[in-house]
Amino acid sequence: MMIIGIVLTVALNSVAAYWEKPLSDYFGVIGEGSTGDTSNYLFPSEFASEEERKTAQADLTEQIVAEGTVLLKNNGALPSTDAKKISLFGISSAGKIVSGSGSGAVSGEVKSLKESLIASGYEINETLYDFYANSTHSHGSGAAPGGGSAKGDWKIDEVPQSEYASEVFNSYASYNDAAIVVFSRKGGEGGDLPTEMSRFGGNAEDNYLSLSQEEKDLLRSIKDSGTFAKTLVII
Repeated sequence: MMIIGIVLTVALNSVAAYWEKPLSDYFGVIGEGSTGDTSNYLFPSEFASEEERKTAQADLTEQIVAEGTVLLKNNGALPSTDAKKISLFGISSAGKIVSGSGSGAVSGEVKSLKESLIASGYEINETLYDFYANSTHSHGSGAAPGGGSAKGDWKIDEVPQSEYASEVFNSYASYNDAAIVVFSRKGGEGGDLPTEMSRFGGNAEDNYLSLSQEEKDLLRSIKDSGTFAKTLVII
């Protein structure tokens, strides 16, 4: 019965695609992305203009982020009202990984963490930021997932400590109110996350969500520097 149902569904889809115009005229259409007469739309827009829609979308996105962010641990670092000069750490701090793949992808204008912090009145360590932005390393997001079998490049390519020049280390002192460390991962439909990382430059006992050795070394380096008043980790 299941096979018959699948075959019937495929056949009906083909027929519907062929007769799309008369079927749309009769049943109506969903109006997103369409132009012209909207009197027969089943789901007309509730917004008077495109600008109004974008504003509502931005407000909803901000609400989702606020309600969906989880504070895993706080040893007194938050709330942070006195931190003004900040150093952003991690290759992902210079990137924009804001969603998963497939249907979870986000479209439209997206501000970086640096842009958002500057807009909120913070001063950012430009030397450190440029170090990451100009790096040949990726953003640790796992590129080209496919097939549900963890194919593609899932290497967590955090910058190793051996590549940090003295100029970068020396820049910490002028932006030491807080160290904000960003670690990112990316997954979605069609790309199951690896359960072991030996194929992607990691350890067999680690999975894709585990911290890589380079990420652990980064956290240890920040702590050992004794430079920062507080350290915040965003995952």
